[in-house]
Amino acid sequence: MDAASCYVFGAEMVPGAGGGDMSQLHARRLLQAALSKSERYPATMFVPEGQFQGALAAEAARKSIAVVSVPESQLLVFTGEAIAGYREHMQGKSGREA
Repeated sequence: MDAASCYVFGAEMVPGAGGGDMSQLHARRLLQAALSKSERYPATMFVPEGQFQGALAAEAARKSIAVVSVPESQLLVFTGEAIAGYREHMQGKSGREA
């Protein structure tokens, strides 16, 4: 998500809380999606503390993107609405399948 506009440029399924990370391929795809939307890589990427310190951080470093770990609660101002919408969407899907 772009913090300035709150535009969600991509989503990748990753392991849940507790230090989950994504594959190198998924990290490249996510950063490529950001590039294709804004025509440049971000200068800084904020990630929840203890998460995404592997492939995503390494791929960001290769693109000269600074990675800053912050408490997840500080990211909720940007991500909270998207998380709630996704949760609602998925709960609606599971309700229809039952």
